[in-house]
Amino acid sequence: ASPMGDADAEAKKAAAAAQAKGAAKPAPGGGKKGGKGPSDEAGSDPRPVPIPDGFHAMLMTHIQELSLRGNHIDDDQVALFAAGLTEHRDLLSLNLWGNCITDVGAKKLAEVLRINRKLTALNLGDNHIGDEGAQALAKCFKSMLVDTDMLQEARQKVRGFHAQYMSDELPAYPTYEELDRQKSADALVAPAKGGKDEKGKKGKEEKPKGGAKKGGVGEPGQRVPAYWDCDVFKMTGNLYIIPGNQSLWSLNLSNNKQMTDQAVDAFCSLFDPTQYHIEDAVGFQPVVPEVVDPEEAEAEAHADPKDAKVKAKSPPGAGGGKKGGKEGKGAAAKAEDDGGAGSSGLNEIPLAEWPLHGVGETGCPGCTIERICLANADISPEALKKLETLFTIWKADRPSAN
Repeated sequence: ASPMGDADAEAKKAAAAAQAKGAAKPAPGGGKKGGKGPSDEAGSDPRPVPIPDGFHAMLMTHIQELSLRGNHIDDDQVALFAAGLTEHRDLLSLNLWGNCITDVGAKKLAEVLRINRKLTALNLGDNHIGDEGAQALAKCFKSMLVDTDMLQEARQKVRGFHAQYMSDELPAYPTYEELDRQKSADALVAPAKGGKDEKGKKGKEEKPKGGAKKGGVGEPGQRVPAYWDCDVFKMTGNLYIIPGNQSLWSLNLSNNKQMTDQAVDAFCSLFDPTQYHIEDAVGFQPVVPEVVDPEEAEAEAHADPKDAKVKAKSPPGAGGGKKGGKEGKGAAAKAEDDGGAGSSGLNEIPLAEWPLHGVGETGCPGCTIERICLANADISPEALKKLETLFTIWKADRPSAN
């Protein structure tokens, strides 16, 4: 054998030994220098970062714009996206045009849009969304009637987007009556506040909303000066009105061929001031006064004056209260216990007839929607024209953002 051949053999052995040594070398972070780390024996990274399979894994980054057009994304994958959007604080635009999303996926996205405070543009065009999915997406902009538990759950999720502005504890929200009285008082001084001065310049109107520092609670009877909290108020008993989506400004549902005029009507209801705008999440039922025989009432009054009061019975679920404790009490009694002055009258009125105008009548307070596209071959031009007209009027009358 030649010396050159021996050298080559030795070089190959040395390279093989170095390669084997490199393969056996612990991964970074596997222990202190010169010592054994946990990965030496286990043969794996001691701190693995599991990356899920699927497009929703992109939500583990700080991505702000994401386009997934034509990727055969179905409802199961949309459900994973929705779960990620509950906490994602960076994504501004999501394009899911031309996929396989049905009403099921649209409803999942509608649920998260009520909580998400960051997404501004959502493109769901050219999917398989029908009237039910469109109706769910329209409802996400509406205010909702909830009980205390639902309020705390929703607020905790929203606070993930505005923790620096929202206090840790649940603030004391104003009641409907307090806001209504304040509205009447503001109307009396409106010319002095919002009128024009001698130079023709519009006077600056003070508003309680927005721009609050963390922990702000506001004045008693006034709106809480914090994001989202400023649009929450107490109706009666343990029932509250909370706002819907307040970040989305562009929604594209065009070319979803399953949608009909009913889908357009759902969005028309958002901007029509004559239609009802509060979603019921508690199954509210008004208190029904029990008819008492006058002679019987008079007899009871002579026996004991305290028994002369006309009793009220409340159907199950009235006032959204839980069983136990004050069991058997209607929403009116519960409101009185909670200090809701004058609010008991609302318990005798169907939810759709509550006089919210001037307090929460917009149906979507703080809504920033600027563009909606629903056009497809099965939707009539008349329905689209109606939506355009109502939307234009609503935008002109909408209070300007703070």
